[in-house]
Amino acid sequence: MMPSPPPAADKLAALFPEPVVGYSYTPALRIGAGLLVLLAVVFALTSWSQGMGPTTPAGALILAVAAGMIASGWYIVMGKTTVDATGINQEWVMPKSYRWEEIFRARLIKLPMNPRLMLNTGRPPFKTVHAGTPELKIAFEKIGDLYARTAAQFNK
Repeated sequence: MMPSPPPAADKLAALFPEPVVGYSYTPALRIGAGLLVLLAVVFALTSWSQGMGPTTPAGALILAVAAGMIASGWYIVMGKTTVDATGINQEWVMPKSYRWEEIFRARLIKLPMNPRLMLNTGRPPFKTVHAGTPELKIAFEKIGDLYARTAAQFNK
């Protein structure tokens, strides 16, 4: 079966004449991530005070894990998602930016803690962007509906 073509970029651009910007993750996830990062930092500092400094293998591993958690935790707590006339952008360690012309399919995945939009750009793997605010969730629903209607018209 032939995949459906993406909706015209001008239809998607018309949906968002003004950018929709919000946090990528819900407040509960942001608080949880902040607490986990704080716990990792406290664990690292406690380990070092007990003689496991960064020169020991275990200390170096703890330092690497804490640094990774701080970096990813920062983007979970502070990262923003933007939907505008050109496409979708999400701040992350490696920024996510998808123009409407390159998104082949989009589908809203409603998870209890954080809804996300799953994107197919024609190149594996699937990409996801997150909606942490009601405004972003509504924008994602509009995008998913437009892609679903386009697929339904194509498959008639």
